[in-house]
Amino acid sequence: MIFLSQEARQRLRSAIILQSSVRSFLQRQKVKNFLREKFEEKKKIGQNLVELTRLLCFFYDEKKVPDLNNLTWLLQQILKSTPDWTIQCSAFLRKQILVKTCRALQSIPPTHMATPLRAIEILTQAKYWGDDYIIMWGLLVNNGFFKSMLRVFDVKVPHDLEPSSGHNPHLVLANSLLQLLRLPMTSQEAANPEFQIDSKISDIFEKFFTDVLSHRMNQQIYNFLLPSLRNMEIINIASLNHLERKISTGNTGLKPNISLLASLVKLLDGKLEQWMNPTTILTIVDWLVPTLPRVASDDAESDDDDYVEVVQPETEIETSLIVGDCRSFLNSDNFIKFCTRCLDERDVSLLGEITFHLLVNMKMQIHTNRLLYTLALSTSFVKKLWCLVLNSRTYTRHSEKSVASIRALLDGGHMTKSSMHEILSRLITFSSLFAHNLLSLHDVDFPGDDSPHSHNLFKSHELVTIVTTLRDVSLSLIKLVLPQTRSLHGMDAREIFQQLSGGTSLNFQWGDSYMGYAAMAFKSCSRLLNHLHTRHTRRPFTPESAWSSNAWLIGDDRTKYLSSNWRRRKMKQDNLAAHMADPLDEDLPMTASEAQQLTVLTNLPFVVPFQTRVGIFTNMLSQDRLSRESDRDVIMHDAGLAESSKVIHVKVRRDFLYEDSFNDLSSHNAPDLHRTLRVTFINQAGAEEAGYGAGVTREFYQQLVRTSFQPGRGLFKLTDDRELYPNPNADHVVENMSQHFYFLGRLLGKMIYEGMQIELPFAAFFLCKLLQPKNADVDINHLQSLDPDFYRNLMFLRSHEGDVADLDLNFTVVDDKFGATRVTELVPGGHDLPVTNDNRVRYIHLLSNYKLNVQMRVAVDRFRDGLSNVIPLEWLRMFDHRECQTIISGAEVPINVDDMKDNAAYSGGYTPEHPTIEIFWNVLRSFTEDEKRKFLLFVTSCSRPPLLGFKEMHPPFCIHNGGTPDRLPTSSTCLNMVRVPSYPDVEAMRDKLLYCINSQSGFELS
Repeated sequence: MIFLSQEARQRLRSAIILQSSVRSFLQRQKVKNFLREKFEEKKKIGQNLVELTRLLCFFYDEKKVPDLNNLTWLLQQILKSTPDWTIQCSAFLRKQILVKTCRALQSIPPTHMATPLRAIEILTQAKYWGDDYIIMWGLLVNNGFFKSMLRVFDVKVPHDLEPSSGHNPHLVLANSLLQLLRLPMTSQEAANPEFQIDSKISDIFEKFFTDVLSHRMNQQIYNFLLPSLRNMEIINIASLNHLERKISTGNTGLKPNISLLASLVKLLDGKLEQWMNPTTILTIVDWLVPTLPRVASDDAESDDDDYVEVVQPETEIETSLIVGDCRSFLNSDNFIKFCTRCLDERDVSLLGEITFHLLVNMKMQIHTNRLLYTLALSTSFVKKLWCLVLNSRTYTRHSEKSVASIRALLDGGHMTKSSMHEILSRLITFSSLFAHNLLSLHDVDFPGDDSPHSHNLFKSHELVTIVTTLRDVSLSLIKLVLPQTRSLHGMDAREIFQQLSGGTSLNFQWGDSYMGYAAMAFKSCSRLLNHLHTRHTRRPFTPESAWSSNAWLIGDDRTKYLSSNWRRRKMKQDNLAAHMADPLDEDLPMTASEAQQLTVLTNLPFVVPFQTRVGIFTNMLSQDRLSRESDRDVIMHDAGLAESSKVIHVKVRRDFLYEDSFNDLSSHNAPDLHRTLRVTFINQAGAEEAGYGAGVTREFYQQLVRTSFQPGRGLFKLTDDRELYPNPNADHVVENMSQHFYFLGRLLGKMIYEGMQIELPFAAFFLCKLLQPKNADVDINHLQSLDPDFYRNLMFLRSHEGDVADLDLNFTVVDDKFGATRVTELVPGGHDLPVTNDNRVRYIHLLSNYKLNVQMRVAVDRFRDGLSNVIPLEWLRMFDHRECQTIISGAEVPINVDDMKDNAAYSGGYTPEHPTIEIFWNVLRSFTEDEKRKFLLFVTSCSRPPLLGFKEMHPPFCIHNGGTPDRLPTSSTCLNMVRVPSYPDVEAMRDKLLYCINSQSGFELS
């Protein structure tokens, strides 16, 4: 007995199976060849067709040309005696012949197509099938009927043929093919628009969508087939309802592609009024819209796998044309009206998803897309979308009950990916549309509680909910995108921070697909919050507490660490690292925690308390000053033992203070204004005045700022509220106007950099323009801070109920420049363009844009350039325009005498326990708030206390012995010093101080 190994037995078994298969194949071929010969014999002697049909069905091979010829011959014979053949032949054989005929059309030459086509036309007539009619068509379409018909169209119908081609001889053939193509959908059941599609015909419609409407678009389909099918109304309510149900249940075998979308667009064009309920159409469009490419030039790169069949390149329609048709349909009046009528929650959700795809996937701008800006301006849709955001529900890992998606997001985002996508897409869509909606609202209409022109969108209490919700959501999204407990998906924290905070588009390549959407949601929500906060700074509509969050309190230790690293990175980025000797600057890794905090400070600064931000800002300035020049450097320089390059020497004449400073501190003579200034005053005799050091420099700053920004110099003007803004006619007052504004910008930057406060009340619109990127304009709402009366007149014009044409206005603006009148056209040909009721809104915005932006663009840009030369604008953008004014001039808060006392210095023999000092503090406490401010102005030249208290005043507030009681108090503002004589009682002290501060006398040089 021979024992085989397992491997040998396996080889033997495989050999037996292989031999059996070969013998079986050879035997089948032998039998088929025998039957072919038998078929040929019977064909010659004219045997009955049923027997020939049976033989052909057994041996037929569509890849063999003789078999195709035999099929054609048999069909010719059948057509001659169709009634008899259909009676004698079983339904099974008839179906087999039709299937083989359909499949033959996909391979036979175009010259041999007539007989198979005629056979299908005759043999599929309903009278031959009875109850099997739909079953027969189902079998044919499953075996390539639609594909075969499209091939016939491709080879038989000219590319440029259209349904309206007149008496074109090809039109007859094309219409016959069209009638044949539509037969499966036009049985007695399918022709009834009220019927419900059952399983018998559902496959037919699904195959029609797959094989015809999803087919790669070619000339014949685009020019003839789809327009003809639209005229025949081949797509009815029932078929689309069926497709909608399949999509909703995820049970469709279709793959979404742009050809299917383009086909449905062609078929539904002008037919939307037939649908009373938009849910079906919106579901299908929502399913297909993601197939639209982002950029037209990239269309050729689309994935061919999405299409059923690839046709010859010369017959294809350019994808850009298809995309254009789809976009035109989405922006058409019919579709927009169809979408926005009677929207229920389901429709709002679907339309929101469509909007999301257009905004995010296609990168469409709202103002360039009619559907998007119509939805943005639809108060009903925006409000319903917000309700949808609040009402979204999900299941979390920690609860079996559903919870609000917003709540789950705030708790860390522990939800399913589908729920995460749903809430993030809704947040992105709502934030983007609402932000655009706000652009159309004037401050007088916002919020719309009592205004006669109320926008009817959200009331004040609703806006509070929106602000607090989006605030908390944005902070949660930062933690989601920049987690501290796990990997950052292969990305550096600094890189993520730069993408979140920069103006560039997001480019997240992460494993978790929703992370990119989370970042987009953050940018959308933060952008909306900033827009709302800007409005709030002009016209408060929420409590101040609604903007800040206790969840983002930054302690003093973190403030110093954060400001240090932020400053070093900024300086390194601006190529200023050469001024620093810290070896750690070579590599400054950013932790996730630091990235989170910086993201908040650069995107949502108002969330962090103002005092904390001021602390960060002043820390960065202080650290930067120390990094550039140490005390040792100054001492060495003053002793003549160090380079002079670290100190800027300025010599100025008191009578020509501005002119000399403009020359000595120009960008050419003093390119780096961060350095220490050493100022020498020149008297009228041409000799250098006595005085040296920081006190003289401080006096120089104070006097220079006063003379530089005074309106009499012609560079700045005052509004009715006595606030400064650039003089639009400054170029007619001084030469090299742009250089002067650049100098003034650097001067203001230097004052801020040195931590000095000076009472320069700037107009709100001007500060807003400084804090914005270059070339970014402010809108009409800022006109109130420039000219309130002019703004009110424009608002009157907007709401004027009469005929605006009677006011005899045109698109021009008249400027009076020193007695010379100049007319400027707001648009080309504006002198001949009257203002009417139809174009008055455009006129109002063009006129306000001219006043706010155009006429002072050069001055503002150069001033901003000068300011940013000293202070990085990124740091200043932590503050809004009100806070920025506070940084410049100090806070409008009560003066804390106790804080002043705790941080005061004494000289000349005075001590905190000296009787005169005790009398002084008692008198100062008895002053009114206005008198305290006058006293502070008398001593420091600024009536407002330091932002972070008197501990931050440099030099510190000092009380010096002013001598005998017969003298008046005097002050040295450059040293923040007051000289108080030793008055014996409270009455004398009070009278003398009040006399000085009210007469504004007693100033002298120390």
